[in-house]
Amino acid sequence: MEKHTKWTIYREERVETVLSAAEILFLEQGIENVKMTDIAQKAGIGVASLYRYPATATKTRILISVGERLWQKLLAGYTGVFESKAFLSADGYHRIRMILALYLDLYAFHRDFIMFIDEFDAYCLENKVPYEELSGYEKAVSGFYEPYRAACERGMADGSVRTDLAVKDVYLAVNHSVLALVRKMARGAVLAGDDVRGADEIKILIEMFAEYLKK
Repeated sequence: MEKHTKWTIYREERVETVLSAAEILFLEQGIENVKMTDIAQKAGIGVASLYRYPATATKTRILISVGERLWQKLLAGYTGVFESKAFLSADGYHRIRMILALYLDLYAFHRDFIMFIDEFDAYCLENKVPYEELSGYEKAVSGFYEPYRAACERGMADGSVRTDLAVKDVYLAVNHSVLALVRKMARGAVLAGDDVRGADEIKILIEMFAEYLKK
């Protein structure tokens, strides 16, 4: 039993080292540019060692695990918002506005993360990654939903939010639309004539959704 425990700890430490190294490389160099040999070198291990553990046996598995970790870190960083006095004392509508404002924070302070998820989606589509393998990632991505759902329910109860809404459907529409704009703006101008004022455009879209939700 003791030997098994030591091996388990060793394996977990190795996997953690690999994922930490891969996270740095994916964020700095982009997903497509990173090879398994690069990850092994950054982790300070032989490339053959990557294939010994199911969690690090393929680049796709490593990438999905890194994606889950990055979302979890992001959400953990916003816990203070959801536990703050300002948030807890607000009505449902203003809680929703505070949640929507986090997209502006994403754009301003987490552009490396935004670029990562943009590349992540493209990689998964191009490599036809099975949906079953992305269940953990999807769970991590949906972390904003619970605060939003609770805010909507509070708003419907206190009269600040419309009651004729399908909460999850609206959430998906809002999340997909605003996140898509954030990702586009993070990449920069497409046309020479684009007047790229990313924060301003994101604010306008957020305001439109907020007004739609308001009773």
